[in-house]
Amino acid sequence: MGEEEQIKIIESRPLKAKNPTIILALPDVGLVGVISAMQMIESLEPRVIGEIESELFPPITIIHEGKILAPIRIYEKNGIVIIVSEIPIPTTVIRPLISKIVSWAIEKNASLLLIPGGTPSPNRLEIDSPKVFAVATNDETLKVAKKHGADTFREGILVGPHAIALMESVKKGLNALSLMAQSFLNYPDPGAAASIIEILNKMLKTNISVEELLKKAEEIRVRTRDLMRHTSDVMRRMGKMKEYELPPLYR
Repeated sequence: MGEEEQIKIIESRPLKAKNPTIILALPDVGLVGVISAMQMIESLEPRVIGEIESELFPPITIIHEGKILAPIRIYEKNGIVIIVSEIPIPTTVIRPLISKIVSWAIEKNASLLLIPGGTPSPNRLEIDSPKVFAVATNDETLKVAKKHGADTFREGILVGPHAIALMESVKKGLNALSLMAQSFLNYPDPGAAASIIEILNKMLKTNISVEELLKKAEEIRVRTRDLMRHTSDVMRRMGKMKEYELPPLYR
């Protein structure tokens, strides 16, 4: 049995949306995607409709307010599906996991796979309002992102979840968009997540509170420091520092 076959997407409730926007938030640079997704979940109060399980994942269970939760959960509300992981994904599992998710998104007739996250910025301390850069699988989706405030990610190297999600989406014909805010590499960055939320609010017509997110920034940093530490180990093994580099051949 291949690794992808060992990963199961379990739907505890049927998906209501016919053409959902699926947000995929996996631990990565500055935990920007995870922090963004958690703020959306807290604000929108979506229902849990499923989880992703595999013996390839670390043997971890999440406890929130006395409730037992799967570490990778699927939420849905008003046509928005959020897949969020509270555990770092081992480097050997990232590709089969994302391939499985992309196939599932196609099966559910997703209109868009949206991957929020961060891009490491060496001068992040000097940046008050992090810019958000967009990479899309087609020009129309990129135009939409730019219309709502994102800049085009013109030259660079992507490593990890964003890279695989975009490539798998291209291969399988799924409309996908990666939004990456300027971020600290190994430090939880609610400020970068706030920049992502501002664009998501415009694109998805939501009203997630950026002020509330920034108000509890220090609490978030403390709460997510262990996840960031373990994620940093994974990023180091996958060569995440290459994102500081330019590709050797570019136009």
